[in-house]
Amino acid sequence: MNQKGLEKSSAKMGRLLVCACVGACVASQMVMAYLPRLGGEFAVLPPLVGDQVNSQISIGDNGGYMVWEDNALDGSGLGIVAAGLTDELGISKEPFVVNVAVEGDQQNPDLAVGSSGHTMFTWETNNGIFARVLDPEGAFLGSEFAVSETQVFDSLNARVESIGDDRFAVVWQSEGRDGHRDGVYGRVFNHLGQPLGEAFNINQHTKDNQRNPDIAATPDGGFMVSWVSEMSLGEEGAFGVGAWGRYYDQNGAATSNEQALTDPGLIVSDPQIAIASSGLGELVFSGSVNPALSEVRVEQEWNVYHVGIGVHGQVTQEAEMLNHGSAGGAHISPRIVAAGEGFVATWNRFSPADGIAEIEASVINPNAVSVGEPFQVNTLTKSVQNMPNLVGSEGTVSLIWSSYQGGAESFGIKAQRFSMEDSSGQELPQINQVYLSGHGFNTLLATWPLVSGAEVKNYQVYVDGSANPIETTSNFIELPNLEAGSLHQVKVGYVTLAGVHAPSGQETTGQVWGQDDNGDQLPDAYQRTYWGANPQHWEHALVDSDLDGMNNVDELMAGTNPLSARSVLNIGMEKRGDQTWLAWEMQLGGVYQIESSTDLNAWNSVLETPIVANDFHGERQLDYSLSKELFRVVRLK
Repeated sequence: MNQKGLEKSSAKMGRLLVCACVGACVASQMVMAYLPRLGGEFAVLPPLVGDQVNSQISIGDNGGYMVWEDNALDGSGLGIVAAGLTDELGISKEPFVVNVAVEGDQQNPDLAVGSSGHTMFTWETNNGIFARVLDPEGAFLGSEFAVSETQVFDSLNARVESIGDDRFAVVWQSEGRDGHRDGVYGRVFNHLGQPLGEAFNINQHTKDNQRNPDIAATPDGGFMVSWVSEMSLGEEGAFGVGAWGRYYDQNGAATSNEQALTDPGLIVSDPQIAIASSGLGELVFSGSVNPALSEVRVEQEWNVYHVGIGVHGQVTQEAEMLNHGSAGGAHISPRIVAAGEGFVATWNRFSPADGIAEIEASVINPNAVSVGEPFQVNTLTKSVQNMPNLVGSEGTVSLIWSSYQGGAESFGIKAQRFSMEDSSGQELPQINQVYLSGHGFNTLLATWPLVSGAEVKNYQVYVDGSANPIETTSNFIELPNLEAGSLHQVKVGYVTLAGVHAPSGQETTGQVWGQDDNGDQLPDAYQRTYWGANPQHWEHALVDSDLDGMNNVDELMAGTNPLSARSVLNIGMEKRGDQTWLAWEMQLGGVYQIESSTDLNAWNSVLETPIVANDFHGERQLDYSLSKELFRVVRLK
């Protein structure tokens, strides 16, 4: 049987339609789905008087240290206290005071365990940034010393990392030293704490504030620095607060220029960087929509975002939200660590209205896509849990945070360990191609492969680089109100029933129908193609120009020639042994349904899920149990 134009629906104007196709254009991506707990939550330290907050942790080949800000043990205001730890976060060296000078406040500590077992501590005071080094046996190598060669400028927010050939790199911000407000500086030291050169300015843009630096070692022995940069965007009242980064070798020599890591559409706070052994990096930060660049009024909501960074510093994954599915409130103070082939990020969820402050975390797979729903780390929920941090060691990830205990002990430090070795790697298909075609004057039709091999909870459709996907449980979705003739980019990911986020696939560009200046419901460019340049010769959308039973707008939707009766949708049935098959011609991106009837009046859908064409030929085996049963192919979209 050979028919033409079998039962196609009319075009729907003014919408962007996205549909799913079967089987092809899907690649698999190994992802980490979750982190199993190694035991329960526990207190790292014995009960101590006062608050233990702002904790940092570093573990080397033979254990490491945890350092924190303490308001009791040094006897005068805030002090810096540390304790030795085993790989499993047991106490190997009782708490001890790090700072020598006790007058005033010593605060905001950091530390790094070097390759030889030496450990450098850093902290800030009213007089600048100071450091002190422990040898591998746990004895201090002399007193504390100033990190910068000058203390004229106010300095804060120091971070230290073990790099290269048993060296340490320290970065911090100083006010006024680069000529205008705060700037970011760095200095390299050997394992004994001796400087290997003078401090150097990291930010190249010096106007306004450059602040809140972080540092991560690179596999070649160097390091990368990230920081917040404030700058005017050239529009009246428009001001950007973004994350920037720059690479250095182990001697402190720049190997790249500074580069933007985030879009001005987000206000960035507290950016943190981690780099895996592959050289791939991840930036996490707390972000809010920049009201100066928003066309609508926005409420200030702080969410945690991540950005993928390639081995050469290029952005490989634009900012995407990590706290999808998390409860409301502010998501702040993110931290990140490279773990195995991927990364683990943690942050604080704070909801004053509910009296909640808790610790959440998420796994990020190697190609910089979040793959797990955020999960709550702390099991104790009746009090405040805040200031999280984490470290990776020997197939595990350990998270620490401050937990309110009440009474004289106030804030103590809790921990939870997770296994990376049993993180249940899972092969998830990745949607790597999206078909796009005009489907109306304000509409784009897009199709992508229907995922097989995974139970899909919903698809996530990213349009024009948006960090926030549109979710749909069906195999098509409509996005309205696009400008005629405009170009748009679409990529698609999905979430499994287990809450795992599959990596979004490749981005495809498509164009909405062009203008219809004469108002006859057909794009002018389409009419010029078939009827020439003179609008007087153009025929209306509802006219059947070639008398084949399909009007011109249906021909446009089917992808057939409106002036040729031989350009049709062909359908046929054939026997293959004892099987009956239905075959038909398809247009790429078209959505097709097979229907059956016994009386040509009532038609029933045969397919549970419509077929979306990723080929020009379609076929399906039929259950041809009724001798008088009739079949037709309907193009839905």
